[in-house]
Amino acid sequence: MGFFSKVKAGTKATMAIDAALKEWKQYHLANPQVEPYLFMVKSWEANLEKAGKMMAALSGAETLKLYGCLPSPKCIEMMAHHMCLLLIPEYSETFQAQQTSKQMRPLLELYLANDATKLNELFRQHNPRTFEVALSETGERPFEQSSMEKAREMLSEL
Repeated sequence: MGFFSKVKAGTKATMAIDAALKEWKQYHLANPQVEPYLFMVKSWEANLEKAGKMMAALSGAETLKLYGCLPSPKCIEMMAHHMCLLLIPEYSETFQAQQTSKQMRPLLELYLANDATKLNELFRQHNPRTFEVALSETGERPFEQSSMEKAREMLSEL
């Protein structure tokens, strides 16, 4: 990929990330009771459906749990970054994308270490009502060690 392709991809991504942050700010002002995780799931599904990425759109609730462990608006920024990786192919090769991805490393390390306790603490801290609803409706917390281990096994087989 050439220099100008990377610049163009980085510019598109910056605009998309800024738009997501602006959308969250406006939505949150109008709906202060809505937690970031629920907004992210709606935004993820709508944007990826619009782009024709139906399988990715359907994975939103699961994919975004990890971002739900971050404070707002950082979680929105990281979700938008992830969408840019899916929707702007050249973006993954930009310095911006690599630097932004590094910001997720601490959470990814917790996930890879199967530290469901710490991840659930973080998720509950930033999305308390969503956490309680999930627990009451399914009897499970967002992060369960057994399902995390299964997901890791599946990924290692790919």
